[in-house]
Amino acid sequence: HVGWAVLLPLLLAGLGGGSVIAPNQTLTLAAVPPAQGGSAGGVLQTGQRIGSATGIAVVGSVFFSDLTAGGGDWAAAFRQSLGVSVAFVVLALAVALVDLRARRHAT
Repeated sequence: HVGWAVLLPLLLAGLGGGSVIAPNQTLTLAAVPPAQGGSAGGVLQTGQRIGSATGIAVVGSVFFSDLTAGGGDWAAAFRQSLGVSVAFVVLALAVALVDLRARRHAT
């Protein structure tokens, strides 16, 4: 049954997302004065929505482009789009590490 096959991956994705989103918002808004919290939260959410929409558009475009070019090979299209997703994660990690090092050297 397909439902059981996706249970563990979806559970892991949910746990991973939940363990990142709340601390990310807390750390991002920690230095914002309470009077500006609403505006800062709105900017944060807008940035997250734009990033999510852009990521979905890029990965979806890669998937369906590869699916069409590959004659309907879903596995190959999935591998290609997963590679793009991993590249996004590696890029985000590299930017975060550069930012972390810059902050350490600034103090």
